[in-house]
Amino acid sequence: MKAFIKLLKILLPSFIPMLVFSLIAKQYRDVDGGDGNLLHSLIFYYRHMMPVLFIIAVIMQYLIIVPLWNKALAGDWVRKVILFSLLILFCIVIAAGISYAIWDEATGAVGLQNSIFTITIIQLAFWLIDITVLTLLSAIQKAEPPKEGLDT
Repeated sequence: MKAFIKLLKILLPSFIPMLVFSLIAKQYRDVDGGDGNLLHSLIFYYRHMMPVLFIIAVIMQYLIIVPLWNKALAGDWVRKVILFSLLILFCIVIAAGISYAIWDEATGAVGLQNSIFTITIIQLAFWLIDITVLTLLSAIQKAEPPKEGLDT
């Protein structure tokens, strides 16, 4: 059961946000990505790149997030606050970089600010779902009674 929970910690936190974003994108099925609307462009991109994004999310979950999560669980509340603060900073920096790369200068600074805000919110939503799923799986793993005589 312990190995199954470890596998779930890699797959579920990546799958559930993708499912939520897919349900949101489904509401915009008639949207063209080239109409100049940032949200429409992001949904268009997401719809066409979802398999690649999911593979990247699983790899990132396995190599970075789960090891950090295990260290955060072993640490005190200060370490948890620091890691959460770094996560927010990371989301803002990545959102700013992506937004600048896709920014159409004709939209002005307001367009850039809107893009940074939108991409930051999307990332934070992803990580909020990810952390919630990891918290639930860790609680299940902790509540699991040890099996006597079995080396797990």
